[in-house]
Amino acid sequence: MKSFIFEYAIRNRLKIKFLYNLHEIILDPYEIGINNLVNKSVIGRNQNENEIKEYEYYKIVNIKILTKHFIPRNPLAANY
Repeated sequence: MKSFIFEYAIRNRLKIKFLYNLHEIILDPYEIGINNLVNKSVIGRNQNENEIKEYEYYKIVNIKILTKHFIPRNPLAANY
């Protein structure tokens, strides 16, 4: 079920709000992947930070899709 929610949000460029380790995160999701430990994760940019982070699925709870759209940032373009 989490995959369907994240895929919908990525495809339509919608922000997502969820709890991760009991902290509320508002995320611009970029892609779904698998890390080195073979754990499924979502990769995106937190609203309050400029870096792209990876959030593991098994730590994510209470997912909500927000109606706000986002424009993906190119992290490499920020250095020029």
